[in-house]
Amino acid sequence: MAEIAQPFLNAPAPEQLECPSCHTSISYYDVQGSSFYGCPVCHAFFEYEYEGPPVILRQFEPTNTPPLIPIGTPGIVHGKAVRVVGYMRRAEQADPAEWSEYMLLVEGSGYWQLSEYNGHWMVIQPAEKRFSTANNKAIDNDQSYTLYHQYQPKTVYAVGEFDWNILEDDALHVSEYIAPPRMLVQEIGNTETNWYRAEYKTPQEISTAFGLDHALPTPVGVGAIEPTGFDEIWKPLRNVTIAVAILMVAVQSLGFLVKPARKCLDARFTSRVEKTQPSSTLRSALVSPPFDVDGPAALKLQFSATLNNQWLELPISLINEKTGKTYELTKVMEYYRGYESGESWSEGNTKDVALLSRIPSGRYHLNLYPSTDKPTPVHIRVIVTENTTLTSNLVLFAIAILIYPLYQLWRSQYKNYQRWQNSNFGPNS
Repeated sequence: MAEIAQPFLNAPAPEQLECPSCHTSISYYDVQGSSFYGCPVCHAFFEYEYEGPPVILRQFEPTNTPPLIPIGTPGIVHGKAVRVVGYMRRAEQADPAEWSEYMLLVEGSGYWQLSEYNGHWMVIQPAEKRFSTANNKAIDNDQSYTLYHQYQPKTVYAVGEFDWNILEDDALHVSEYIAPPRMLVQEIGNTETNWYRAEYKTPQEISTAFGLDHALPTPVGVGAIEPTGFDEIWKPLRNVTIAVAILMVAVQSLGFLVKPARKCLDARFTSRVEKTQPSSTLRSALVSPPFDVDGPAALKLQFSATLNNQWLELPISLINEKTGKTYELTKVMEYYRGYESGESWSEGNTKDVALLSRIPSGRYHLNLYPSTDKPTPVHIRVIVTENTTLTSNLVLFAIAILIYPLYQLWRSQYKNYQRWQNSNFGPNS
């Protein structure tokens, strides 16, 4: 259990009053301010003033959801000493889903509220001003809040002490504007309009604030003002990503300057018919001039062929003339074209590319073994360039370093999508 400051060190001891229904002795802390009380035994809600006898206003049904923070518990919230003095279960008049509200007596400065729904908590304080609203927005200086929900509340249970008649809140019209992790709440009553500020709190923060020795429920779903976490990690994540990207570009650029791209071979071949089979025509082996490789190097092999409504299968062998070590690959190209319904069409390609990495230094040549489905000669061009992987490496590296930021961005957007599924004013409402 986290250690917290001890609030209300100079506060007087609570006083006692008797429930007018069951005569249970009830403790209350705000001697000067409280006038309404809920009995924890018989669930009567009554008004009591010094100048008159108690008046029972309502008999609540027992709740199946007792307070997670016992009445009388002290704590520290936003640096202020507070004490839980009242507890309510509330619902919307048009929706049976319930939430909890805790009344917090703030030492020296009135009351705050602590709201909990599905394990999501927020501290609610009276706002120091009213806010302008237009087009489903509320504006607080430069911060824009978006309308999230509107409803009329009803009180289904109450225990503890209150400084106003909570039953009158059933006549309120409530609008909630959000900019996670904060909210502005507008309450419009019969005679006045009040504004409140709310801020999201995790169960761990609440447990620490009140020094609880029991775990609070794990949040369910996405809270109305639950932060996505993206804003908190984006700045350091962005800085690290940029720094690593700059380092990688520098390393690659240095390597490119030390070993610049060099064309090793630019050769043209014309295949010759050797034997015809029903499905293909075999060409004799084509041998390139020898060329040198200053390795270890990455080789880029570019192929082009004069194809006309045919395919070309091109097995290639890169052979080290000293060691005989062979590197093999196969490329297949096809190109078809025609004229139909007054329009020309084409498909396929007459060009292709292959990459071979970490080829040792030495003298090499290429053997090509082309085959096609037509007996006509095919003109083939092969260009071999070494150390041309700077661009491809940077693209692959950029993809790699962006995976985690993009995942976090997607996660943030998905949480926002889930959040707005619970709103009357979401994009799918």
